[in-house]
Amino acid sequence: MPFRNLGIPLSGVYVKVVDYTPLMNRVAATLRAWSGLNLSYTGKMEFINSLIQGIESFWLGILPVSGAVLDRFTCLCRRFLWGSSAKVAWNTMCLKKQHGGLGLRDIKRWNEALLARTLWNIHLKKDSLCCRRMHHIYIYIFSRERSIWTIMQKKNFLPLIKKLLHIRDSLVLNRGSVDDAICLKFNASLAYDFFKPKGHVKPWAKIIWNRTLPPKFSFFFWLAVLGQVPTKNMLYFLGIDTVCSLCSQHEESTQHLFFVCRIAAEVWTAIKTWAGLTHGITTLKSSLKWLMKESRGSSWKCN
Repeated sequence: MPFRNLGIPLSGVYVKVVDYTPLMNRVAATLRAWSGLNLSYTGKMEFINSLIQGIESFWLGILPVSGAVLDRFTCLCRRFLWGSSAKVAWNTMCLKKQHGGLGLRDIKRWNEALLARTLWNIHLKKDSLCCRRMHHIYIYIFSRERSIWTIMQKKNFLPLIKKLLHIRDSLVLNRGSVDDAICLKFNASLAYDFFKPKGHVKPWAKIIWNRTLPPKFSFFFWLAVLGQVPTKNMLYFLGIDTVCSLCSQHEESTQHLFFVCRIAAEVWTAIKTWAGLTHGITTLKSSLKWLMKESRGSSWKCN
């Protein structure tokens, strides 16, 4: 049985999933308390980031948390944001906004980033009990080495040490050599930038996340681009009538609701007349291309 110090379970062997129950219960209770409030999607996003940054970081910065526990955290956050049915994959939401995501923190990568800070503290021989113990027992006595960058993995190492060496090996492999890895001056933020999932830059992202747009509009725009707006054709499995409620003529889809529907066409005509626009607005894709083209002109800027 592991004993606890400042609420953290400490053990000479692997910490079991059940030992994380106090943390999981606290996270679940916090999310449950806020789920009853009328928060927008953007408000929920900010709350999730603050939760990961706050409550969970105390544990994530000390322990190499198991995948089962991290998956449970992700499940709780995803359910808080979307409810019972997620519209977008969590991995996509953890991408940067310019890469088509929401900029949420990937909990697994955040755990690695915080542990990388511990690796750097050991490298710098920071004056702390943990670093002194690491240097004395694992580097000098067990390995007869003088640096954490040169010791080899051993079966009798603690899970934390094994995880730190795994992070070290990832850094060395990415940078090409130990010397190049040591040249990195890591903190938690820089380490997360190194480990986090990466994607391709989406040209439409700067239009959607324009500072002049209210966040809730940007979020809805983002859902529309990904084709995940909960229109009736997306909810057919509920057995509901999928005919558009505005025109009562065609199936309701994102394309129909915003561009094809007779009511939508009247709204767009009024807007174009008021703004003096002559460009035809017929699809979301063509509208985004036109906006990106106009944003490079002198009439208005999107950033």
